[in-house]
Amino acid sequence: MRFSDMRIAYRLLVVVLVGALGLTVFAFVSLTNLRTALEHERENKTKEHIEVAQTMIRGIMQETARADRPVAEAQRMALAALQAMRYANDQYYWINDMSGQMLMHPLNHALEGTSVLALKNEKGVAIFADMIDVVRKSGGGFYRYDWKTSEDIAARTKISYVTGIPEWGWVVGTGVYLDDIDKLYRTQAWWLGSIGVLALVVSVAAALAITRTVVKPLSAVARQMDELASGRLDVKITGIERGGEIGTMARALGTVQSNLASVASAANEIAQGNLTVSFEPRSEWDKLGIALKTMLVQLRSLVAETTSTANSVYDGAKAISASVENQAAASNELSSSVAEITSTMEELSASSSQISEHSGAVVDIANRTLDSSRNGAEAMEQLAVRMASIQEENRNSLNDIIGLGKTSKEISKVMTIINAIADQTKLIAFNAALEAASAGESGRRFGVVAAEIRRLADSVTDSTSEIESKVNEIQDSISRLVITSEKGASGIVEGMTATTHTAERLGELVEAASKTASAAQQISLSTQQQKTAANQVVIALREIVGTTHHTAQSMAQLSEVSRNMAKLSSDMDALVHRFRLDGETTAS
Repeated sequence: MRFSDMRIAYRLLVVVLVGALGLTVFAFVSLTNLRTALEHERENKTKEHIEVAQTMIRGIMQETARADRPVAEAQRMALAALQAMRYANDQYYWINDMSGQMLMHPLNHALEGTSVLALKNEKGVAIFADMIDVVRKSGGGFYRYDWKTSEDIAARTKISYVTGIPEWGWVVGTGVYLDDIDKLYRTQAWWLGSIGVLALVVSVAAALAITRTVVKPLSAVARQMDELASGRLDVKITGIERGGEIGTMARALGTVQSNLASVASAANEIAQGNLTVSFEPRSEWDKLGIALKTMLVQLRSLVAETTSTANSVYDGAKAISASVENQAAASNELSSSVAEITSTMEELSASSSQISEHSGAVVDIANRTLDSSRNGAEAMEQLAVRMASIQEENRNSLNDIIGLGKTSKEISKVMTIINAIADQTKLIAFNAALEAASAGESGRRFGVVAAEIRRLADSVTDSTSEIESKVNEIQDSISRLVITSEKGASGIVEGMTATTHTAERLGELVEAASKTASAAQQISLSTQQQKTAANQVVIALREIVGTTHHTAQSMAQLSEVSRNMAKLSSDMDALVHRFRLDGETTAS
C-alpha cells in the first residue's frame, strides 16, 4: 500500500514513529560522541601530566650533569619531587624500574622496594607487567584496567599513561578513574530519555488531537456526502458550526442538501401534477434552481401549448446538464493544477532544505576560516617577538666577537714580549757558553746547561711564531665573522619589517573573515525562514487539493442529477395530461 493511499490516522502514526526513531538515533549518537570526547580529554590530560613529570626529570638530569653530581643524587631528587606532586586534587605519580621493582608510590609505601610484576587486579591481570611491556615495545602509551582500592566497594575503570626514562631504566606512570564519566553518561542518558519520552507523549497527544479534530470530522463529512449522494436528503449534516475548512465543507454540504431538498420537494409536487407550486432560485448562479423554475414555467406553458413546449423543457434540461458537466470538468482541471503546484512547492521546499544545510556548512567553514586567521595572526605576533629576541642575541654575539678580537690582539702583544725575552735568554746563554769555554774543564758542565737553555729559547721562539700565526688566523676569522654578523643583523631587521607587514595583513584578514562569518550566519537564517515559509505553503496547497477533490465529486453528483432531469423531461410529454394548472386538469 502506498503512503498516499493510507488513511490520515495511519499517516500521523507513521510520522510519530519516524520522529521517535529519529530522536532515539540522535540521542544514541549524541551520548556516544559525548563519552568518546570525555575519554579523549582524560587521555590527553593524563599524557600532559606525564610529559610534565618527564620534563622535570630531564631537567634534574641536565642540572646534576652540569654540576657534575652523582646519578644517584639526581635520582633521589627526582623521586622526592614526583612523590610530592599532585594534580586534580588527589592524583599522583608512581615509579618502578623495568625489572618490576617499585621505586616510589606515594600512597602505598609498602610496595616500595618490592617487585610488582605478580601484582594483579580482581580479573587476574598483571597490570604492572603489562605496563612495562607497553614501555618496552613503544616507549610509552595508554593502559586501561580495573582497579579497586581499600576504600572502594567495587573495582573502578582507570586509564593510565606510562613512559620510560631509558637512561635510568625507569617507568613513570599516572592515571585517572573514569567512573565520573560513566555517571555523567548515565545522567545525560536519563535526561535525553526523559526528553524523548516527553516528546513522544506530546507527539502522540498531538496526533490524537488531530485525529479527533480533523480525521473524525472529515470522515463524518465524507460519510454524510455518501449518504446524500445515495439520495438520503434527510441526513443530518454535522460540523456546520465549526470553523476552518471542515466547517466550510460542512456548510457547503448543508447548502447542497437544502437546495436538493427544495428541488426534491418541488419535483415531488410536480410529480403529483401540481404546477401551482412556487420555487425561487437561491441566486443567479443557482443553475439547478433556475432550471427548475424554468421547468415549471415550461410545464405551465406545456399544458396550454401541447407537446412542443415539453420539447423545449427537454432542451433546457440538456443545457443544464452540459453546464454542470462543464463546471465539473473545470473543477477537475483546477484540482490537477493545484496538485501540480503542490508538487512544485514540495520540490521548492526540498531545495530550501538543501540550501539551508549548505548555508549551515558555509557558516561552519567561515567560522573555521576566522579561527585559522586568528591563529595565524597570533603566530605572526609570536614570530615578531622571536625575531626581536634573535636580533638582541645577534647583537650580543657581535659584541662578544669584537671582545674576542681585542683579546686576540692582547695575546699578540704578549707573544711579542715572550719573543723579546727568548732573544735575551739566547744572548745570555751565548755569553754563558763563552764564559764556560774560557773556564776550561771546570766550566764544561755549565756550558752544557747554557747550550740547553739556548735550545729551549729557540724552541720558545718557534712556538711563539706558530702561536702568532694562529692568532693572526683567528683575528682574520673574527673580522670575517663580524662582517657576516653585521649582514645577518641587517637581514634580521628586514625579516622583522616583513613580519610586521605580514601581521598587519593577517589582522586585515581576521577582520574580513569576521565579516564573512557574520554574513554567512545571516544567509543561514534567511534560508531557514524560506524553508519554513515553503513548508507552510505546501501544507495549505495540500488542503486546497483535498477541497477541490471533494468539490469535483459534488459536481459529478450534480451532473448525474441534471442528466436524470433531462430524462424526466423527455417523458414529460406522455405525462402532461396529469398536471394541474390553477386547479384544473388538462385534457389529453
